[in-house]
Amino acid sequence: MLGAMTRWAALASLLAGCTAIAPFGGLTTGDAATDASLDAGAGGPKLVFLSSERYFGNLSGIAGADARCSALANARGYSGRFLAWLSAGGMGPADRFDRSAGPYVRVDDAVVAESWDDLTDGVLTHLIDVDETGAQVADGSAAWTGTDYRGLPTLDGATCEDWTSSTFEARGAIGAFDQRMFGEWSHWDDVGPFPCQNGFRLYCFEQ
Repeated sequence: MLGAMTRWAALASLLAGCTAIAPFGGLTTGDAATDASLDAGAGGPKLVFLSSERYFGNLSGIAGADARCSALANARGYSGRFLAWLSAGGMGPADRFDRSAGPYVRVDDAVVAESWDDLTDGVLTHLIDVDETGAQVADGSAAWTGTDYRGLPTLDGATCEDWTSSTFEARGAIGAFDQRMFGEWSHWDDVGPFPCQNGFRLYCFEQ
């Protein structure tokens, strides 16, 4: 509890002074063919990074969030397709990501998880706290997710109206990128979902 309060205080302090925000705002799906396709995801290292920029909840939908991840990666010379670890429309990364045989690695080569199954077991090997430039982020911020550690939408359905709202009334679930245990990297529910007018980062995954 003390740890959660400390992190909450750090996050509240960051948000109070936040002025520089980027301008844009082993599971089954129930379908055997879809599951087979997802589980056949290519192996080999897949890059994972925390976005260097913070965004309001209105990301122009989940496609807009994916585009931001790809743009950040491409600007650093990383080719391929990058998707944001977000849920929308009742679907999450478990539905739309390729399930890599692994490993998932940061841009500094530190292993985050050995495979999709390892990624979604609630415990990461290393934090996802390094951005696409290779810089470690330690500002007490968080990442928009709307997603639990299994890659499924959170039960509260807090997705900033499917990432189209930056209002105070709308809410979005977040992950604590300074945590790697108990699934808190993906869903930090100690303090509940946050108003979508806040600026948080994105987790970006190569497919």
